Amino acid sequence: MNRLIISAITAMMILTVSCSTKQAIGEGSSLEDLLKLYPKYKIEVYYSEMGSYEYTSVESMLKGYGESWSSAYNDWAIFTPLNTDGDEAEIRYFLSFKNLDNRDTYQKESKVWMVQDNSVVEALLDVTLEFIDIDESDDPDETSDPAPPGNIVGTWRAPTKPNHVAYLEIDIDGIAGLYLGDANSDQLYEIYRGTVLTVSDNPDEIMIAMDFDLNWYIYESENGAPITGVPDSYKGTYTLRRYWADDKEMLHVIANDDASPLFGKKELKMEWSPKTEDSGHMVDLES
Repeated sequence: MNRLIISAITAMMILTVSCSTKQAIGEGSSLEDLLKLYPKYKIEVYYSEMGSYEYTSVESMLKGYGESWSSAYNDWAIFTPLNTDGDEAEIRYFLSFKNLDNRDTYQKESKVWMVQDNSVVEALLDVTLEFIDIDESDDPDETSDPAPPGNIVGTWRAPTKPNHVAYLEIDIDGIAGLYLGDANSDQLYEIYRGTVLTVSDNPDEIMIAMDFDLNWYIYESENGAPITGVPDSYKGTYTLRRYWADDKEMLHVIANDDASPLFGKKELKMEWSPKTEDSGHMVDLES
């Protein structure tokens, strides 16, 4: 199999800033900006492990919020512009929703956190050829899959500082969450959203590129002063080793030299947990 040491999608995310200058809207733009530029569109809302809902207007989306889906602080969506004939444009905007309960501000506060352009992907396939390591396959069209291996998909839990616990939630498509919460309850204190992309998927030692940004935290100061000490992001490459201990599925997460230690921990020995994040809490997965 052909193996991309740096995948095209990983490279795409690294070069998004340079590409966004050619686009009318880039990362950090608001939902309001998108609606002004694109009169025809569709929004596909992703609701944790529950699936997704597709809408053709923000009005119908807001009607669905509270009826079909909830968790306004932490959900994300894909905004796809439509051409005049109703066909999808070759660009996708990944949105992080904020404060959907406030109909006066949600369009400005909901932000674009990733832009995907098909033309960018094609260009990056050319510039990443030098990183391809040809195995025994003769198929020139076969490329590696940057999605995380199935054996690490799920939610993993590990203690951090006293009375605190960290969660790493990895979806099959590489969308992921990193959370810090209370060790004795399901309450979360910090929520980071981002992606997990495969760099090397040796079955015994998986190399993952993580890119998490702060999405939400619960802390409030008594005098209204800004909260300090909450990291804005966790990024870099991490080595993951999956194993069994005392009949428990475990994941050993090691921050490499270029990576941010997770909540101050260079290494975390995480146990598989049948939970997912919802509205600032960890909840049991539905069977």
